[in-house]
Amino acid sequence: MKVISIFIAAAVVLIAASCLSPKKGYRSVTAEEFSDIISDNSEVQILDVRTPAEYAEGHIYNAINVDVKSAQFEKQVEVAISKEHLVAVYCRSGRRSKTAADFLVSKGYDVVDLNNGFNEWQSLNMPVSME
Repeated sequence: MKVISIFIAAAVVLIAASCLSPKKGYRSVTAEEFSDIISDNSEVQILDVRTPAEYAEGHIYNAINVDVKSAQFEKQVEVAISKEHLVAVYCRSGRRSKTAADFLVSKGYDVVDLNNGFNEWQSLNMPVSME
């Protein structure tokens, strides 16, 4: 009986915690998953939110560069990115892309985030464009 009571109490705590925890509204994925997502969907929009200098050093093919730290970020995103298709967002390490993902979700975009950023992408020798 005591074991059942403990189990029920633990279940109540877990349910309450899941109801209280904020939902981020996007999915963070590994580089392999990110690659699958952008390969399997021709309409996915790849958004690189690093600086133009970082972008010029190499980026994921077909990525659109809009620096999340730019004062013009919101305006540039509205022009360059459609709400009709998935946005696959990344940065160098994953921090800035999560900031961008939070913003994009708040504006109604469907977003997936490269969790550990371009660093992970490169460490796995994934394809990189220099154009």
